[in-house]
Amino acid sequence: MLKNTVQVSNVLQLETLLDEVSAHVRTDVTFDEMKQMFSNYRSVLDHIESVEIKGTGKKIDGVYYYIVEQSERDRIHQMIEEHSK
Repeated sequence: MLKNTVQVSNVLQLETLLDEVSAHVRTDVTFDEMKQMFSNYRSVLDHIESVEIKGTGKKIDGVYYYIVEQSERDRIHQMIEEHSK
């Protein structure tokens, strides 16, 4: 998906999508910064490994949270440590 996102024709579609979800998603990363990140990492897109973080969704005081158990956080932490070597 990231590989397709960095194509010039899809950048405008991405901006439209971000405009649509902006009422529900918060970030301090600007669209120009996002484009720069994708541009900087384009050469490594074939080497990205996806990992699912298991958890459950829960709404607390009107805000949706993704709750991740400590054992799952430990598993992800270990994976990051191993890949950082």
